[in-house]
Amino acid sequence: MNQEKEIEIKNEVSTLIKKVACQNDFPVPVAKIVIYLGYKLLKFSPSEKTNDISGAIYHEKKSIYINNNDSICRQFFTIAHEIGHIILHGKDKDVVDYRRDLNMGSSEKETETNFFAANLLMPEGAFRQQWEKYKQYNDLIKTKLISSYFGVSDLSANIRANHLDLLH
Repeated sequence: MNQEKEIEIKNEVSTLIKKVACQNDFPVPVAKIVIYLGYKLLKFSPSEKTNDISGAIYHEKKSIYINNNDSICRQFFTIAHEIGHIILHGKDKDVVDYRRDLNMGSSEKETETNFFAANLLMPEGAFRQQWEKYKQYNDLIKTKLISSYFGVSDLSANIRANHLDLLH
């Protein structure tokens, strides 16, 4: 993804956060954002066929579905990811996200929505502020403290820190 696209996505996130009036709320109230967008948030208990699905959007029913068996941090990121699909890719095509898509960003759209989710849940300014707050600790401890603050997994916080060139 090019720098121009990253700036566009950051602007979309910033606009959304301002509209929902949750600039300083951490963890970010993703359920409030879903409601603001006019969608319902529903959890599903997966079957053998749907176990590999983390989330899905069904636009006709204005619903976001989240895998109930995933960890809370995973569900949180998936919700932010699905919000990214709605904001970045419109409301005309339903989406099903598989775990591998969320992990690897298997397509340009998946990479964009992962970047959107990271910026929504861990805005750069707030992330850098938290990183500085814990500067006396090593990167592993900082990542754990920051992941707790933002309500994300250690892996998500580590990826964000790496993307922002904060890791030593």
